Amino acid sequence: MTVDQAAWLKLNNDESEPLRNRAVRDSAPLGDAFHLVVAAAALEKGLYSSVDEATHSPPPAFRRAAARG
Repeated sequence: MTVDQAAWLKLNNDESEPLRNRAVRDSAPLGDAFHLVVAAAALEKGLYSSVDEATHSPPPAFRRAAARG
């Protein structure tokens, strides 16, 4: 076995999957990146003075139940 083959096998069998393209292969909840953009814009426009300020959104479980009808 050559050094290149050994390196390939080591990388390919690594449990942390260093060869995995996480940007394409992994999933994230929809809108995660968009929430950051909206939050930054709201802070910049002065709509919120703190990221710790409470919002008046219903909890996620309520929204899902309401959407079902």
